[in-house]
Amino acid sequence: NVYLGLKYVYVGLENSLDQPGPEADLPEFSFRTDTAGLGLVGVYDSRDNNMWPKTGSWLELTGMNYGAHFGGDYHYNKGIIKFSQYHQITAPLVLVYRIDGQFISGDAPFWDLAQINLRGFPFGRYLDDNSVTAQIETRWNVYKNWTLTAFGGGGRIASNIHDLGSATTHWAGGAGVRYNVGGNHKLNIGIDITYAENRVQVYFQVGDWLTR
Repeated sequence: NVYLGLKYVYVGLENSLDQPGPEADLPEFSFRTDTAGLGLVGVYDSRDNNMWPKTGSWLELTGMNYGAHFGGDYHYNKGIIKFSQYHQITAPLVLVYRIDGQFISGDAPFWDLAQINLRGFPFGRYLDDNSVTAQIETRWNVYKNWTLTAFGGGGRIASNIHDLGSATTHWAGGAGVRYNVGGNHKLNIGIDITYAENRVQVYFQVGDWLTR
């Protein structure tokens, strides 16, 4: 159940400044930035199914080093921890919990900073060097291929890892529905409706969100 591998990431962005209006006469302004890193990925996977599991655990550890030696403009290190565990309480009822951690040292670009990994918070809502997230989800197979879900959790984010203990907890939760279109392969599709900080959002889901 243990897997090891290498991971290489390269992101190239072309940045430009839009003209604010036809009356403005500004010189063209554009620049390119590149991010590149190499790292090691370790996975432990004892789930009974990777599309829609009912039992088992999934742990992923990633350590990345970014810099000019790999073709990028930014020098930093990034560590990621993801852990999910699945418990089948009764035949139709499954309880899942997940814990996330993202930790950065160095000068990372804003698009690769740590963030709160919860449904309900769009990308970039909270960004900093360190984050932790915990969430729980229940799944109830109500009829044949139909399953209802309810989930909730909280996350903290801070510039210093020692400040996570006193940081503000940001909460999010919601409910959803899934339909199994994959038969024995358990490929489920559906929607989630979330509520976080007085905002409601809708997500279209394919597969198990908790192992992303």
